Amino acid sequence: MKDLQQRPDLLAFIDRTPIAIEFQCSPISIETIEKRTEGYISNGYRVVWIVGQKVTLKGEMTAVQRAYVGEINHTYCFIHYNLLLKRLIVYSHIKSSDRGMCFHKTSFAAYSTLPPEGLVPLKRHTKPMNVSNNLEAKMKHLTRMSYQKRNHAREFFSLMYSHGDNLQSIPLIIMDTVEDEWMIRTFSYQWKYVLLIWFEQQATNRVLTSKMGSVKSFMKKQEKKRNTSSD
Repeated sequence: MKDLQQRPDLLAFIDRTPIAIEFQCSPISIETIEKRTEGYISNGYRVVWIVGQKVTLKGEMTAVQRAYVGEINHTYCFIHYNLLLKRLIVYSHIKSSDRGMCFHKTSFAAYSTLPPEGLVPLKRHTKPMNVSNNLEAKMKHLTRMSYQKRNHAREFFSLMYSHGDNLQSIPLIIMDTVEDEWMIRTFSYQWKYVLLIWFEQQATNRVLTSKMGSVKSFMKKQEKKRNTSSD
């Protein structure tokens, strides 16, 4: 590939569209995955990642596994190759729900031809969460997390307290589950809370456009404000 200092494991063409297929057996950093993916896309190539046994999906999807997710037939997919069984395992139609992460699981021989109907799920899975589809249970779970000194939600609690809120006063709308929230690395309650604050600070009847200040820059200002107040 002329403009890239990288070469895919396999290059295919579908309807004249080049598809770069990467088989990744050993773990690599998120930065490396993103750099390679962006390199392919910026040069007009679609990219499909196939991961080995060390990166297989076993529970809740990690940040590294999310980086390997690609779009096939208008659905997000995570593809794993089982070397022992010589089968491709495709996790498609991935979405978040109140019951946990849901997906369709399709398995077929690595050297077989994909059926005309495409990725027909053999099984529909729901990965169970510790939190059930119950507001009271979610609040209890969040309360337990607030007592833990080290967890991924500490920034959320710090943000919440800095705005004068607590677990009894936070808007319940942030408890709602968004289907695509599994793609967002930030703690789910945190980004919903930040988005809600950002909306509340906009003038009434104001039309929101892409040229306005982004939520990301707003989050940076909030973080700087919290750091200043704690000094």
